[in-house]
Amino acid sequence: MTLSDLLGNHDAEYVQVDRCTPENTRTFPYQREPYVRASIPLKAGGTATVDGKAIRWCHAAVLVHWEEESGPVHNVWVAPENLRRIGRDESSWNDPYDILD
Repeated sequence: MTLSDLLGNHDAEYVQVDRCTPENTRTFPYQREPYVRASIPLKAGGTATVDGKAIRWCHAAVLVHWEEESGPVHNVWVAPENLRRIGRDESSWNDPYDILD
C-alpha cells in the first residue's frame, strides 16, 4: 500500500503537469467555472477522458475538477492542449452548485 492510498489520494493514477505558482494562477468566478473535456495521461499508460470544470489556470496548466458518482472528488492539473471547453449540457458530470442564469 502506498502513501497515496493511505491518504486517499484519488488522483495518484493521473500524470499531472507542473502546477502553476500562486503568483500567476487565475481563478474563475466561484460556481460559474467553465466546463471542459480533458484527456488526461495515466501513469499506467493510455489516457482517461473526463468532463469537469476548469477552476484555476495559468499559461502552462489548468486545474480540472470533477466528481465520480461513487463519491471521490478529483482535482488534476492538465496541459491546456489536452482539453477543450464544452457546454454544461454536453458534460457527463454537472456541478449541483452551479449558478445558472
